[in-house]
Amino acid sequence: ISQLRNIRVDGVGDYVEVIASDEQFGAVNSSSSSALLPTINIRSSGVDTKSYVNAPYSKVQYRGDGVDITDIIQAGNESSVLLSGVNQRVSIKADYLSSATLKGVDVNLLIEGNDYGQIKMSGVDCEVKVNGETGCNGNVDNSGVNNNCRATQDTVTVPTLACLSQSKVIKGSSSGDLST
Repeated sequence: ISQLRNIRVDGVGDYVEVIASDEQFGAVNSSSSSALLPTINIRSSGVDTKSYVNAPYSKVQYRGDGVDITDIIQAGNESSVLLSGVNQRVSIKADYLSSATLKGVDVNLLIEGNDYGQIKMSGVDCEVKVNGETGCNGNVDNSGVNNNCRATQDTVTVPTLACLSQSKVIKGSSSGDLST
């Protein structure tokens, strides 16, 4: 998992899938454990890219400044999203999202979770949909143009890339043993 600290999606037409969903990670990140998983930093700055991230036990810091991106993320608590690109579609599921900042143009963000710290919208034609207890009644700052926040019942499901059905998955262990 330490290799997942920094992920860049900066090409044209790139597709990326990150899976860090083993239940053992939850035990590592529990409040009683002193060993925490590293934060996964994702920067999506490409054109016409898709990223699917399934990391429910890892804090994810997502930054999207690309064009025509579609990213779907399941993340751990205290994760954050910063969107400053054009024509972005991002969905994130986290029990608590610390912050969501939308500075781009034609940016759509779906948040599923119990609560969030802050939503800032300073972009143009941005929309945030929130499926959670707080809805849009929390700390929402809208200083942009033609932006909207609304409650929704939409949910976030992280798909898997179809190409993985034909891929061989190799699992490694801390002892260096490999298995398929």
